[in-house]
Amino acid sequence: MIQALDFMGDDVDPSSWFSRWPHDQIPLAEAWEAVHTRFGFAAQVGSELETGLVMLVSQSQQLKELRLTFHDLLEHLEANGELTLGRLVMRLDRLHELPMDLKDALLTATRRRNFLIHHFYRHRADRFHTPQGCEQLKDELVCLQDDLSAAVELLKYWMDDVFGARSVDDIRDDIRRDLQKWRSEQSSMLKAIVKRKDEI
Repeated sequence: MIQALDFMGDDVDPSSWFSRWPHDQIPLAEAWEAVHTRFGFAAQVGSELETGLVMLVSQSQQLKELRLTFHDLLEHLEANGELTLGRLVMRLDRLHELPMDLKDALLTATRRRNFLIHHFYRHRADRFHTPQGCEQLKDELVCLQDDLSAAVELLKYWMDDVFGARSVDDIRDDIRRDLQKWRSEQSSMLKAIVKRKDEI
């Protein structure tokens, strides 16, 4: 088997590209470092999107269910933190009926982020073998990061539009006031009914 591989030449030698790299022009470590740095930037934006969706879905569930304790929020965060990015997008859509442009941007970002994290290095491994390939990788990673950043920005604009750029604490205060008002009205109605029965 070894003799057969030797007979086939450099094409089957996984390290043959190394001898063809122009080390005197572009240091290998420098070229690879630039790609890995770009990967890190893109992955960071993907992580920001995922974390933001976990928080947004959890808080939306909490407010919808009127479970306003910190412990309730932690339960939602733990459960949603185990979901995939795609499931988080679908859950947010069920809670708020997202506009189509935002939903499309989030689903596109999900596909891009999944490719980045799960497939990028495996599917693009051969491009690490040349300086030109490394440049192509950097350009692709910039595009991936741009798609993810666009989804994050669209999500922020939508949140400002839906929630009026108000803090979550302000929204919770309004819900607490409405809940207290509803309880007070229910209590008054109950007292009135009991009083009427007593008079009869």
